[in-house]
Amino acid sequence: FKQFRDNEPDIYQPIAQSVVANVKEILELPLVKRVNGVFASMDLVSMLDEFALGNKDWNDQQIVDMCKRNAFSLITNDADFKDADIQILTCNSRLLGYVK
Repeated sequence: FKQFRDNEPDIYQPIAQSVVANVKEILELPLVKRVNGVFASMDLVSMLDEFALGNKDWNDQQIVDMCKRNAFSLITNDADFKDADIQILTCNSRLLGYVK
């Protein structure tokens, strides 16, 4: 997925934007309700916008949100989290320079 997103942005972006537009349309339907308390309070629109731009993976955004809500630290070697405003435990040398 990352290779597709990073190496083929001209193909990725229209697909991601179409997916996001459809999800936003679904979220606005009157019969659609988010029932999980945590999921219901997430800023899905901002997360979707970041995903559509190709800036952040959808799942990564949910992981960061969960860590922030619960004051968790994240153990990862995934450099995608370099800009996340959470405590990260890693041995990834590319990530170490960004860890707070």
